[in-house]
Amino acid sequence: MIVIGDSFAESLAARLDADYMSVDRRVFPDGELCPRIEGSSDIKGSDVILAFQKMKDETPNDYLMKFFISLRNVKDHGAKRVVCVLPYLTYARQDQKFRDGEPFTIDIVAKLIDFSGADFFITLTSHTHRKSDIIDLFDKCEAYNISGIPALAEHVKKMNLKNPFVLGPDGEAIQWAKEMADIIGTSEFGALEKKRDVDTGQIQTIDKHLNLKSKDVVIVDDIISTGRTVLNAMDICKKSGADSITVAVVHGIMVGDILKKLRQSGVSEIFATNTIENPVSKADVIPIVAEKIKEIL
Repeated sequence: MIVIGDSFAESLAARLDADYMSVDRRVFPDGELCPRIEGSSDIKGSDVILAFQKMKDETPNDYLMKFFISLRNVKDHGAKRVVCVLPYLTYARQDQKFRDGEPFTIDIVAKLIDFSGADFFITLTSHTHRKSDIIDLFDKCEAYNISGIPALAEHVKKMNLKNPFVLGPDGEAIQWAKEMADIIGTSEFGALEKKRDVDTGQIQTIDKHLNLKSKDVVIVDDIISTGRTVLNAMDICKKSGADSITVAVVHGIMVGDILKKLRQSGVSEIFATNTIENPVSKADVIPIVAEKIKEIL
């Protein structure tokens, strides 16, 4: 078994007691990528795990192109089976056509993963809410969408909150609020309601009159990007009399100065998993990824 990729892959290799090969992240002056696998002569006939964490300075397009090129490269070097690990699956938010003329983007990405030769595909807490199972997107490879919430919940348990209430910042997040509540051992959870204008992107958050007074609120979501949804939820929590507010997200995209805005808004703690490189990646998903790989191989 060989694990190929970046520092995320290196830690995964150590967890699996597997060999590790790095990928030289070469970029040409015009922006084209040439990810070179170091030690590729040993790939032939091996089971390969290809894993990439999205870097904070990396665009979604570069992240995907590096992955697609490396996957085809691994197959061309004679890998027996390839398990692909993209902890954060980009373009998953476009999981349907919202307006006339729009692409069904995540379906296209899934077909490209199939075409590029993946035998197995693993991601975490994919934002494909309108699909009952991520496997529905794939024609050839076996795909798994495993939860990153347990990694967040383990970190929350270490905080020893006295009166926790797990809050989803919108209706879609109620599933993650319940999952975290079950893990940390509380029956107190709920969700706000969000309305988004599909043309302008403007977000309105509606208070559903939850009892948050004197609660240690944990706002949990799959993704934080610009943070508008979370900031709206924090404002409602403060107006409702919450004692403290923690923000826990699986994928910390952290666009612009959102961390600064959250801290200025009075967040007690904010943390994410290490699916994406960022300053608050405190929850480790590598153990649960390693367990899934062991099940597969």
